[in-house]
Amino acid sequence: MKHLLNELKIMKRIICILFVLLHCCLNVSAQSADKAQKQYMQKDYVGAIATYEKLLTDTAVMQGNIRAKANVYYNLANCYYRTNNYALAVLNYQRALRIDPSDKDAAFNLQLTQTKLQDQFTPPSEMFFVTWMRMFIECMSATAWGYCALYLLVIATCIWILCKWLKRAMIKKIGMAISCLLLVFSLLSFAFAYAENNYMYAQKQVVVTSMCNAYDSPTQGAKVVKELHEGVLLDVEDEQQGGWLYVEMPDGNKVWVKNAATIKV
Repeated sequence: MKHLLNELKIMKRIICILFVLLHCCLNVSAQSADKAQKQYMQKDYVGAIATYEKLLTDTAVMQGNIRAKANVYYNLANCYYRTNNYALAVLNYQRALRIDPSDKDAAFNLQLTQTKLQDQFTPPSEMFFVTWMRMFIECMSATAWGYCALYLLVIATCIWILCKWLKRAMIKKIGMAISCLLLVFSLLSFAFAYAENNYMYAQKQVVVTSMCNAYDSPTQGAKVVKELHEGVLLDVEDEQQGGWLYVEMPDGNKVWVKNAATIKV
Protein backbone atom coordinates (compact mmCIF):
# COMPACT_ATOMS: atom_id res chain seq x y z
CA MET A 1 0.00 0.00 0.00
CA LYS A 2 2.82 2.38 0.89
CA HIS A 3 4.55 1.58 -2.39
CA LEU A 4 1.34 2.41 -4.30
CA LEU A 5 1.00 5.76 -2.52
CA ASN A 6 4.58 6.66 -3.40
CA GLU A 7 3.92 5.88 -7.07
CA LEU A 8 0.78 8.05 -7.01
CA LYS A 9 2.77 10.93 -5.51
CA ILE A 10 5.41 10.59 -8.24
CA MET A 11 2.70 10.58 -10.93
CA LYS A 12 1.12 13.65 -9.36
CA ARG A 13 4.45 15.50 -9.43
CA ILE A 14 5.03 14.55 -13.09
CA ILE A 15 1.56 15.80 -14.05
CA CYS A 16 2.15 19.07 -12.19
CA ILE A 17 5.48 19.55 -13.96
CA LEU A 18 3.86 18.91 -17.33
CA PHE A 19 1.13 21.46 -16.59
CA VAL A 20 3.74 24.03 -15.57
CA LEU A 21 5.76 23.42 -18.74
CA LEU A 22 2.63 23.71 -20.89
CA HIS A 23 1.65 26.93 -19.13
CA CYS A 24 5.13 28.35 -19.74
CA CYS A 25 5.00 27.40 -23.42
CA LEU A 26 1.61 29.07 -23.83
CA ASN A 27 2.86 32.21 -22.09
CA VAL A 28 5.93 32.37 -24.34
CA SER A 29 3.70 31.85 -27.38
CA ALA A 30 1.31 34.62 -26.31
CA GLN A 31 4.23 36.99 -25.64
CA SER A 32 5.72 36.24 -29.07
CA ALA A 33 2.36 36.81 -30.76
CA ASP A 34 1.90 40.11 -28.91
CA LYS A 35 5.44 41.17 -29.83
CA ALA A 36 4.83 40.38 -33.52
CA GLN A 37 1.53 42.25 -33.51
CA LYS A 38 3.18 45.26 -31.91
CA GLN A 39 5.96 45.18 -34.52
CA TYR A 40 3.35 45.03 -37.27
CA MET A 41 1.45 48.01 -35.85
CA GLN A 42 4.74 49.93 -35.71
CA LYS A 43 5.31 49.01 -39.39
CA ASP A 44 8.36 46.93 -38.51
CA TYR A 45 7.28 44.26 -40.96
CA VAL A 46 10.71 42.62 -41.24
CA GLY A 47 10.87 42.23 -37.46
CA ALA A 48 7.32 40.89 -37.35
CA ILE A 49 8.18 38.34 -40.04
CA ALA A 50 11.14 37.09 -38.00
CA THR A 51 8.97 36.81 -34.86
CA TYR A 52 6.17 34.96 -36.63
CA GLU A 53 8.61 32.61 -38.37
CA LYS A 54 10.20 31.82 -35.01
CA LEU A 55 6.75 31.24 -33.51
CA LEU A 56 5.99 28.66 -36.21
CA THR A 57 9.03 26.63 -35.14
CA ASP A 58 7.49 26.17 -31.69
CA THR A 59 5.90 22.84 -32.61
CA ALA A 60 4.76 22.12 -29.04
CA VAL A 61 2.46 25.13 -29.16
CA MET A 62 1.52 25.16 -32.85
CA GLN A 63 0.53 21.50 -33.01
CA GLY A 64 -1.63 21.89 -29.94
CA ASN A 65 -3.62 24.81 -31.33
CA ILE A 66 -4.51 24.50 -35.00
CA ARG A 67 -6.47 27.75 -35.06
CA ALA A 68 -3.50 29.62 -33.57
CA LYS A 69 -1.29 28.19 -36.31
CA ALA A 70 -3.72 29.42 -38.98
CA ASN A 71 -3.67 32.90 -37.42
CA VAL A 72 0.13 32.96 -37.45
CA TYR A 73 0.18 32.02 -41.14
CA TYR A 74 -2.42 34.72 -41.87
CA ASN A 75 -0.52 37.42 -39.99
CA LEU A 76 2.77 36.32 -41.53
CA ALA A 77 1.19 36.61 -44.98
CA ASN A 78 0.04 40.14 -44.16
CA CYS A 79 3.63 41.05 -43.28
CA TYR A 80 4.98 39.61 -46.54
CA TYR A 81 2.27 41.49 -48.44
CA ARG A 82 3.38 44.75 -46.80
CA THR A 83 6.97 44.09 -47.91
CA ASN A 84 5.77 43.37 -51.48
CA ASN A 85 6.91 39.75 -51.25
CA TYR A 86 3.78 38.48 -52.95
CA ALA A 87 5.01 34.94 -53.51
CA LEU A 88 5.44 34.26 -49.79
CA ALA A 89 2.22 36.16 -49.06
CA VAL A 90 0.33 33.78 -51.38
CA LEU A 91 2.12 30.83 -49.76
CA ASN A 92 1.11 31.74 -46.21
CA TYR A 93 -2.44 32.83 -47.04
CA GLN A 94 -2.94 29.46 -48.69
CA ARG A 95 -1.41 27.66 -45.71
CA ALA A 96 -3.92 29.44 -43.47
CA LEU A 97 -6.77 28.48 -45.79
CA ARG A 98 -5.74 24.83 -45.89
CA ILE A 99 -6.19 24.81 -42.11
CA ASP A 100 -9.43 26.82 -42.16
CA PRO A 101 -11.05 27.17 -45.62
CA SER A 102 -13.86 29.24 -44.05
CA ASP A 103 -11.47 32.12 -43.24
CA LYS A 104 -12.99 34.88 -45.40
CA ASP A 105 -10.25 37.39 -44.58
CA ALA A 106 -7.51 35.02 -45.75
CA ALA A 107 -9.48 34.18 -48.92
CA PHE A 108 -10.05 37.86 -49.73
CA ASN A 109 -6.43 38.83 -49.07
CA LEU A 110 -5.22 35.92 -51.17
CA GLN A 111 -7.34 37.08 -54.12
CA LEU A 112 -6.13 40.65 -53.61
CA THR A 113 -2.49 39.50 -53.61
CA GLN A 114 -3.00 37.43 -56.74
CA THR A 115 -4.25 40.52 -58.62
CA LYS A 116 -0.78 42.03 -58.10
CA LEU A 117 1.09 39.09 -59.63
CA GLN A 118 2.67 39.30 -63.05
CA ASP A 119 0.83 36.18 -64.24
CA GLN A 120 -2.96 36.51 -64.46
CA PHE A 121 -5.26 33.56 -65.18
CA THR A 122 -8.93 33.13 -66.01
CA PRO A 123 -10.22 30.28 -63.83
CA PRO A 124 -12.14 27.48 -65.60
CA SER A 125 -15.91 27.79 -65.49
CA GLU A 126 -17.95 25.42 -63.36
CA MET A 127 -21.62 24.58 -62.98
CA PHE A 128 -23.52 27.03 -60.77
CA PHE A 129 -24.64 24.33 -58.31
CA VAL A 130 -21.00 23.25 -57.81
CA THR A 131 -20.09 26.84 -56.95
CA TRP A 132 -23.03 27.13 -54.54
CA MET A 133 -22.18 23.84 -52.85
CA ARG A 134 -18.53 24.85 -52.43
CA MET A 135 -19.54 28.24 -50.99
CA PHE A 136 -21.98 26.54 -48.61
CA ILE A 137 -19.36 24.09 -47.35
CA GLU A 138 -16.84 26.92 -46.92
CA CYS A 139 -19.25 28.93 -44.74
CA MET A 140 -17.94 26.97 -41.72
CA SER A 141 -14.66 25.29 -40.90
CA ALA A 142 -14.29 21.51 -40.91
CA THR A 143 -14.13 21.57 -37.11
CA ALA A 144 -17.37 23.57 -36.90
CA TRP A 145 -19.10 21.13 -39.27
CA GLY A 146 -17.86 18.27 -37.08
CA TYR A 147 -19.28 19.83 -33.91
CA CYS A 148 -22.54 20.56 -35.72
CA ALA A 149 -22.78 16.92 -36.77
CA LEU A 150 -22.19 15.72 -33.21
CA TYR A 151 -24.77 18.10 -31.73
CA LEU A 152 -27.39 17.03 -34.27
CA LEU A 153 -26.63 13.38 -33.60
CA VAL A 154 -27.05 13.84 -29.84
CA ILE A 155 -30.34 15.72 -30.29
CA ALA A 156 -31.64 13.11 -32.74
CA THR A 157 -30.75 10.32 -30.30
CA CYS A 158 -32.46 12.11 -27.38
CA ILE A 159 -35.64 12.68 -29.41
CA TRP A 160 -35.61 9.03 -30.53
CA ILE A 161 -35.31 7.81 -26.93
CA LEU A 162 -38.01 10.24 -25.78
CA CYS A 163 -40.37 8.98 -28.47
CA LYS A 164 -40.10 5.48 -27.03
CA TRP A 165 -41.87 6.76 -23.90
CA LEU A 166 -44.63 8.65 -25.70
CA LYS A 167 -48.05 7.04 -25.90
CA ARG A 168 -49.82 9.23 -28.47
CA ALA A 169 -49.18 7.71 -31.89
CA MET A 170 -49.30 10.98 -33.85
CA ILE A 171 -46.77 12.78 -31.64
CA LYS A 172 -44.61 9.67 -31.64
CA LYS A 173 -44.55 9.57 -35.47
CA ILE A 174 -43.71 13.29 -35.69
CA GLY A 175 -40.89 12.85 -33.16
CA MET A 176 -39.50 9.86 -35.06
CA ALA A 177 -39.62 11.84 -38.34
CA ILE A 178 -37.79 14.79 -36.76
CA SER A 179 -35.19 12.43 -35.30
CA CYS A 180 -34.58 10.82 -38.71
CA LEU A 181 -34.34 14.23 -40.36
CA LEU A 182 -31.78 15.40 -37.79
CA LEU A 183 -29.83 12.19 -38.33
CA VAL A 184 -29.68 12.92 -42.09
CA PHE A 185 -28.46 16.48 -41.39
CA SER A 186 -25.89 15.05 -38.99
CA LEU A 187 -24.55 12.70 -41.66
CA LEU A 188 -24.44 15.56 -44.17
CA SER A 189 -22.50 17.69 -41.70
CA PHE A 190 -20.00 14.87 -41.21
CA ALA A 191 -19.68 14.60 -45.00
CA PHE A 192 -19.13 18.37 -45.32
CA ALA A 193 -16.47 18.27 -42.59
CA TYR A 194 -14.69 15.39 -44.33
CA ALA A 195 -14.93 17.04 -47.75
CA GLU A 196 -13.60 20.37 -46.48
CA ASN A 197 -10.77 18.70 -44.64
CA ASN A 198 -9.70 16.44 -47.51
CA TYR A 199 -10.98 17.69 -50.85
CA MET A 200 -11.33 21.49 -50.68
CA TYR A 201 -7.80 21.83 -52.03
CA ALA A 202 -5.45 19.53 -53.89
CA GLN A 203 -3.54 17.12 -51.65
CA LYS A 204 -0.31 18.89 -52.53
CA GLN A 205 0.15 22.48 -53.72
CA VAL A 206 3.22 24.56 -54.51
CA VAL A 207 3.90 28.25 -55.08
CA VAL A 208 6.35 29.45 -57.72
CA THR A 209 9.17 31.32 -55.95
CA SER A 210 11.34 32.18 -58.95
CA MET A 211 10.71 32.55 -62.67
CA CYS A 212 10.49 29.18 -64.38
CA ASN A 213 9.27 27.61 -67.60
CA ALA A 214 6.26 25.32 -67.89
CA TYR A 215 6.77 22.41 -70.31
CA ASP A 216 4.51 20.01 -72.16
CA SER A 217 6.47 16.95 -70.97
CA PRO A 218 9.15 16.01 -68.40
CA THR A 219 11.88 15.50 -70.97
CA GLN A 220 15.05 17.31 -71.92
CA GLY A 221 13.71 18.41 -75.30
CA ALA A 222 10.27 19.42 -74.01
CA LYS A 223 8.46 22.39 -75.52
CA VAL A 224 8.01 25.50 -73.37
CA VAL A 225 4.28 26.13 -72.90
CA LYS A 226 4.38 29.19 -70.66
CA GLU A 227 6.72 31.26 -68.53
CA LEU A 228 5.64 31.36 -64.90
CA HIS A 229 6.62 34.07 -62.44
CA GLU A 230 6.67 34.39 -58.66
CA GLY A 231 3.48 33.82 -56.71
CA VAL A 232 1.57 31.43 -58.99
CA LEU A 233 -0.27 28.77 -56.97
CA LEU A 234 -0.18 25.31 -58.57
CA ASP A 235 -1.96 22.04 -57.76
CA VAL A 236 0.42 19.09 -57.92
CA GLU A 237 -0.97 15.94 -59.54
CA ASP A 238 2.17 13.88 -60.04
CA GLU A 239 5.93 13.81 -59.46
CA GLN A 240 8.64 12.34 -61.64
CA GLN A 241 12.34 11.63 -61.20
CA GLY A 242 14.63 14.51 -61.99
CA GLY A 243 12.62 17.02 -59.94
CA TRP A 244 9.65 17.25 -62.32
CA LEU A 245 6.16 18.15 -61.10
CA TYR A 246 2.97 17.65 -63.12
CA VAL A 247 0.79 20.57 -62.05
CA GLU A 248 -2.51 22.23 -62.81
CA MET A 249 -2.37 25.99 -63.33
CA PRO A 250 -5.14 28.33 -62.08
CA ASP A 251 -6.71 28.32 -65.57
CA GLY A 252 -7.08 24.53 -65.52
CA ASN A 253 -4.26 23.77 -67.97
CA LYS A 254 -1.77 21.09 -66.94
CA VAL A 255 1.98 21.41 -67.45
CA TRP A 256 5.32 20.19 -66.14
CA VAL A 257 7.59 22.40 -64.00
CA LYS A 258 10.81 21.94 -62.06
CA ASN A 259 10.39 21.40 -58.33
CA ALA A 260 13.45 23.58 -57.55
CA ALA A 261 11.56 26.74 -58.59
CA THR A 262 8.68 26.11 -56.17
CA ILE A 263 7.97 25.79 -52.46
CA LYS A 264 5.41 23.44 -50.92
CA VAL A 265 2.32 24.98 -49.35
